[in-house]
Amino acid sequence: MLNYFEIKRRIQRLTNYENSLYPKLRERSDRLRKENRTLKEENEKLRKEVKQIEKLLLELEELREMVYGKKQIERRNKKVRLPEKDYQKGEKSIQKRSPESYRRAVPGPEEITGELRFELAVCPDCGENLSEKQEHVSYREDLNDLSMLLETAKKVTKRIIESGYCGHCRKRKRAMEIPKQTVEIGRNVKAMIVYLHVLLGLSHKEVESHLNSMYGFEISEGMISRSLEEQSDLLRPYYQKIYQNLLEEKGCHYDETSWDVQINGEGNFVWVKTGVDSNEVLFWFGRSRGKSVAEKLRGDPREGNVKDQVGI
Repeated sequence: MLNYFEIKRRIQRLTNYENSLYPKLRERSDRLRKENRTLKEENEKLRKEVKQIEKLLLELEELREMVYGKKQIERRNKKVRLPEKDYQKGEKSIQKRSPESYRRAVPGPEEITGELRFELAVCPDCGENLSEKQEHVSYREDLNDLSMLLETAKKVTKRIIESGYCGHCRKRKRAMEIPKQTVEIGRNVKAMIVYLHVLLGLSHKEVESHLNSMYGFEISEGMISRSLEEQSDLLRPYYQKIYQNLLEEKGCHYDETSWDVQINGEGNFVWVKTGVDSNEVLFWFGRSRGKSVAEKLRGDPREGNVKDQVGI
């Protein structure tokens, strides 16, 4: 039998449970149910999106095969060279890479820009003098601090051009031609623009962002376009000379490459023409895959270069 005090204690515990603990447990249970319901809805939504993405990828792959062809796609997606076949065993032999292939090359003496020496004369544990000391050489390759790169990369030269009036000639003479613009960009920036746009394949917006973030150099997309046109005009005589030399050469090889360029218009492929007897090479960027490009690259066969070979 329970006495009066035990009954009163148990009633007090039940009262405390109903008044404090039970509401907290009920609130927690409701919150967990709500979170579980939300997670289920999000999971179902993600499953539908994954199915939609898989469907779009499949349609994209079918369109790529229709436009480029299956062989062209396989050549673009081929990232790693397949191991050569072992014809004796009838299997593909897997060639393991040596540990040295994963290590960086040791820099030459002319590449070293600084030296740190960590000396040790006594034992760090007991203080005894060390003997038979050896030197272990290692290298750390890194870039300078971003602030230092920004300070040293960009340079601004103030030019003062003198002029004077000649009483004999009755003309004002200048030390050099005065530029039309008060502030103009230099040839090194123009060369960098060509490198970023042509060789690295960056768009005008990406070139603008790269110059601003890496070198603190602000430039507009219009200035980038004008710089590319200017460099193109400077290189046109050299291009015409190479083009004429390849036309006069007895044998050449020309073919379309898989190099993509960001050009909207005629196309986004690169054609190459190389001489058989010479080392001259001609590249055409932003061309289509049409036959007319190959015919124009070949030239007039009546001029004598009928031994050219083309791979389409």
